[in-house]
Amino acid sequence: LDGIAAARKAGFPLKINTVVMEDAPAGTVESIREYCERIGARHQLIRRYDLTARKRDEVEYDRPPRCDQCNRLRLLANGRLKPCLHSDVEIPVDFSDIEKSLRACVQAKPARGLVCTTLTVGQIGG
Repeated sequence: LDGIAAARKAGFPLKINTVVMEDAPAGTVESIREYCERIGARHQLIRRYDLTARKRDEVEYDRPPRCDQCNRLRLLANGRLKPCLHSDVEIPVDFSDIEKSLRACVQAKPARGLVCTTLTVGQIGG
């Protein structure tokens, strides 16, 4: 809270992410949302997710996006592109033709993700 107060005092725009656990006490999200409104911070609601579990698309969360609205690609630290977090597909980046690699990744993007059994969220960078 001290860090939030210091950022506000310095004039930084604030965004507070809230990762919602399945066992969160009732009213928790509403309290955080009210706090954000009171201090003028943007609030982003993130559903805790497991890449090895089938993707669910709850509308009430800001992240992860619904599959039908997702336009994201992820560049991994190992030099591979991931067209979908909920997929095992990875495209190696050809550094002599990056555009070709990006196009291949876009073409490999599924309409709906299933599960990722090769990496954890922490390994991907989330």
